[in-house]
Amino acid sequence: MDPQTLVKLLARRPGRLDTIRRLVGGVTATELRQARVDRPTLDALAAGVRDPDSRVRWWCVQLLDHLDDPRALTALIEALDDPVPRVRRNACHALGCLACKPSWNGILPDAAAGKLRQLAAADPNPKVRAEADRTLRRAVR
Repeated sequence: MDPQTLVKLLARRPGRLDTIRRLVGGVTATELRQARVDRPTLDALAAGVRDPDSRVRWWCVQLLDHLDDPRALTALIEALDDPVPRVRRNACHALGCLACKPSWNGILPDAAAGKLRQLAAADPNPKVRAEADRTLRRAVR
């Protein structure tokens, strides 16, 4: 099954763990920290950040969180504008979590830092504000 089809299946609870394994090779924290994906899978996960279904967007952010590929950062920055607070909060976390991406250098692109500052100051959701603030404090400058 192609990665785009698998990404759409993230919306369905039955079989989700198998879908995640097929996309990134595992589901445990240890397995996810070692995840490496090919270009079509990364592209499908990045496109999933714009899916109409918020469950797909959330899971794509969750999986992109474990990839230290700079292309994943671009999709995560895009997710900071998501209309659903839990997706925005997850994107904030993903942009600053060195534990999820041990080989990542922790440097945030300027676009991410600026957007995180806006969210920390003015997002209507307190959990998003708090996560944006935590990410800014953890970021390498």
